[in-house]
Amino acid sequence: MKIRLTCYNEVMKYLIIFIFLWILPITSSALYGINNPALVAGDKSTYETRLKESGKLAGSSEREVQKARYAGRDYFVVKTIGQAEINNGDKLTSLTTSYYQINSDGSINVYSHEGESKKNGQPFSYVKITFDWPSRVAGLLFENLDKKQTKTKTIELTDNTVYTSDLAPYLQACVQNKRQAGKLKLIIPTGDTYNMIFQIKSDSDNSFRVDLKPDLGLLSGIIPSITFWFQGEAPHHFIRYEGPQGGPFSPIVVEKKIK
Repeated sequence: MKIRLTCYNEVMKYLIIFIFLWILPITSSALYGINNPALVAGDKSTYETRLKESGKLAGSSEREVQKARYAGRDYFVVKTIGQAEINNGDKLTSLTTSYYQINSDGSINVYSHEGESKKNGQPFSYVKITFDWPSRVAGLLFENLDKKQTKTKTIELTDNTVYTSDLAPYLQACVQNKRQAGKLKLIIPTGDTYNMIFQIKSDSDNSFRVDLKPDLGLLSGIIPSITFWFQGEAPHHFIRYEGPQGGPFSPIVVEKKIK
């Protein structure tokens, strides 16, 4: 059980941090060849994360969408700047750039995410993941700049393999497809992968609620979930996120789009 709880802590530490720093609420199915009613060049969005109990600001992010052309292909380029303060007082800042290839029929494929972060003003991490959908593999580079450690990994892709930045749109697609429960393989920025389970149900405010947690067998029943809410009306845009800030018994945070 100690090993499983350690695994849970590791998942939650990276998952929570990267969700409210780099969340990308776009509409998607498998993030390959998917319809795109949400990504619009020139769009700007702002999100805030607050401690649920006190309302104190815990993090924020700003996202801007542009369109670009490289090597004869069109892309949406999404830049997100984030900042957060986690429960031990560390201040985190991040910049991530994401590319989504635009296909001739207007659908999109996630192509890459590249992000760098600082902790208390000092370089902390760098991550880049590139998706090769025809080969069904992703190549990931992760650098812990604080500890001067580098990790590279090739990850096999399936229809339920999701990188942290694409977690919200993946779950949004599950709502669109009227799924009630499921499993996914989550890639966190270190390159480690974890099996996750989720449940979807209608909520009282005309929304859909998705509860997500690591798949740890019987232990899953006693560990807290992280929860996403999506609009009840199609295409079911992201409304808010709620979950522990960094592992079991840490403060609960709530993220919402404010403009």
